[in-house]
Amino acid sequence: MGGKAILLLTTVGRRSGALRTTPIHYERLNGKLVLVAANRGSPDPPAWWLNLQAEPRVGVQVWDEPSSGRARTAGSDERRELWPRLVEGNRWLPKVQRRAGHELPVVLLEDLTD
Repeated sequence: MGGKAILLLTTVGRRSGALRTTPIHYERLNGKLVLVAANRGSPDPPAWWLNLQAEPRVGVQVWDEPSSGRARTAGSDERRELWPRLVEGNRWLPKVQRRAGHELPVVLLEDLTD
């Protein structure tokens, strides 16, 4: 995916209850894994983000290291702090956000355990 760091995020489908695994670009900021719910600039949020709203417990795999934890959407102050650093790692984010027509949610993965 464009030479960017990718993780595998496993969520529980909000309607089906089935496990869903999605490759997602991430940044490691302040010791946490941080994702942007961009959906390639679609005005509709990605399914994985909607699933997290219903069930925040996730599975995460970075390289060959699986773990589990919780996901949460960054609050406005936290997002304001993280956004410039995310843009440093992915210069396309502002364009993607403009295309989406709304502020893209920033998601933090926390309490990760092996």
